[in-house]
Amino acid sequence: MAFYQAMPWHEGEEKIHKLTRLPSADNPTHPMLPPMLAARISRSPTIALGTINNEGRVWCTVWGGDVPIAQQVARGGVLGIRTQVDASFDPVVQALYGGRTDGEVVQNDPKAGRMVSGLSIHLEERDRVKLFGRMLAGSLSVEGAGNADANASSEGEESQEGVNGTRGTTGNAQLVLHITQSLGNCPKYLNKKHITSYATAKPRLLSDSPILSAEAISHIQSADTIFIASAGPEDMDCNIRGGPPGFIRIIQQETQTQSVLIWPEYSGNNLYQTLGNLTLDARAGIVVPNFQTGTILYLSGTTEVLIDESAASVISKTRLAVRFTVTAARFVADGLCFRGTLSTSNKDVSSSNPAVSKNTADGMSPYNPRVRYLISELDEQTQKDNLTSSLPPNEYRNNTSKNNDTERTAALVKKTKLTPTITKYRFRLASDSGTSTTPLWQPGQYVILDFSEELYMGYSHMRDDDPTSLNDDFIRTFTVASSYVAGRNEIEFEIIVRNVGSVTRWLSWQNDRGMLSVGVKGFAGTFRFEDLKVRGADRVNVFVAAGVGITPLLGQVRKDEEEEAGRLIVLWTLHVRDIGLVAEVLKVVSGAVRMQLFITGTSDIAETSTEVQLLAEIESKLSEGRVTIQRRRMGEGDLIGVEAKFGVKVANWYLCTTPAMRKQVQEWLPGKVVDFENFDY
Repeated sequence: MAFYQAMPWHEGEEKIHKLTRLPSADNPTHPMLPPMLAARISRSPTIALGTINNEGRVWCTVWGGDVPIAQQVARGGVLGIRTQVDASFDPVVQALYGGRTDGEVVQNDPKAGRMVSGLSIHLEERDRVKLFGRMLAGSLSVEGAGNADANASSEGEESQEGVNGTRGTTGNAQLVLHITQSLGNCPKYLNKKHITSYATAKPRLLSDSPILSAEAISHIQSADTIFIASAGPEDMDCNIRGGPPGFIRIIQQETQTQSVLIWPEYSGNNLYQTLGNLTLDARAGIVVPNFQTGTILYLSGTTEVLIDESAASVISKTRLAVRFTVTAARFVADGLCFRGTLSTSNKDVSSSNPAVSKNTADGMSPYNPRVRYLISELDEQTQKDNLTSSLPPNEYRNNTSKNNDTERTAALVKKTKLTPTITKYRFRLASDSGTSTTPLWQPGQYVILDFSEELYMGYSHMRDDDPTSLNDDFIRTFTVASSYVAGRNEIEFEIIVRNVGSVTRWLSWQNDRGMLSVGVKGFAGTFRFEDLKVRGADRVNVFVAAGVGITPLLGQVRKDEEEEAGRLIVLWTLHVRDIGLVAEVLKVVSGAVRMQLFITGTSDIAETSTEVQLLAEIESKLSEGRVTIQRRRMGEGDLIGVEAKFGVKVANWYLCTTPAMRKQVQEWLPGKVVDFENFDY
């Protein structure tokens, strides 16, 4: 049995631990390669490697193929790697073998060999082992190649202009490393992939410009996995970053002088070895593979670690992120000598949490948070179409009224269940909230509620029962479904919520005795229907809503102004199981708007069901002409036929639906500006 003293943290790791307020703990890294980790490595079909070339650039690559790609070949942590690689454009291959492709052995000083970091990874089993060591020897053999193969650049040599489409070759690589550090890492953000060898790869250099092309940007945006190599004071690190496609952001400067990548650092094992390196040495290498097509993007550059507000300002709802500025790149088609497809063989679908089964059905990690965008990240046309949309939570501080400078609290005082999954909640603001003469919110705005005090349970490495909770700030936005009433000592607001996630599910369990108090971070958003008094009498606004998307209407109805009644036409679609919401809404808007209701799902349930009976009761009580109900789906003709049906001209289109339906409606209304409530961030 071997015993060893825990390795010390270096200065950069200690600094990032302090910045992230991490309590002190021992470094779990092994100063050797234990047999248990060696056995895990021998079962893995892929390995990512990082090194520093003679120009001082940090590069990263990923190799893969038939098992074993790597295995211990001698005592004392001697690891052998053997696989097929891109011999022409892989920058790590060029750094390790110095351009030799004739199979001759390249030897290093055992004590001062080239530093190499590694990550042995079995994506299908969600298993990984981090490695660091020094190169002892290696060889690269390309069939028919001499010492100066025309397609293989030598160590440190950058490709020349005009190489777009240059053909390369593959070769058989052997590499021997002396491993002096190892660590078995957690599987949290590994997206499962089944790896197979691809012996017929024919690498082709698409670009070597550090300014990323549109094709390279699209390649990054579709990636769910990247590997990153970084340099410490006396060693190197190689690790993986995974997430849903789109988790990496690209900032391409208008001047086209540099390309910048930003990615969030999700809640991990709290070691921060990569970030510790980057706080001391900003250099890093990234490789972005497309496992299905074999296209691969190699990037080298400099980094900046973003913490708290600096992180939240670029990626919504994140406390930690990395900004990477590209200084060198290689974009290679068919550069992987292996292929990977998303695996649907899951070992974690037995969890009682329905989110786990749902998120792992396609092999994606259940811990992946969804991508949340800032308004500034939306494309130009979306911004134009969304001039009245709401603002992301992390921007509310600069976009709310002066009354929102101090966070308030609100107590739940009434709870009304409208359907099995939809509930109306009334909250009462703390007593000092009504002291201002300025309304706390305007019609159409949303409230930002902070549930973290109730739901955050502190740091946890893994939560198989509720994976997505580890990256949840428990801040939610809900459209205010009531008008502000001035002059009251007790200020109350209502929200109508569907039970769709951890926070709303927890909220549905609470009682309304005034015991629950949540933080109110403010009110924001400008989704408001235009006042049409100055327009012609035949001008109307049209609001298209789906399900609980009707809530922006409830705070804006104007039943007190008879001349304005009917200046808003509402097209609302929802499933019959939500018919209880219809009864609630009609209490508020009856007589104030003209509404067409489209009820779906009636053919799937019996006429004697509670839902269909309630629907029939509502239909029997409708006043003539103001509200009509049709038992079918809303269609394109319902929208484009509004003007003819009602004898009016549409001044503005408004929309609050799911993103899928939003896209459909926009296709039905080509050339029309559609203002929508946006929750894509």
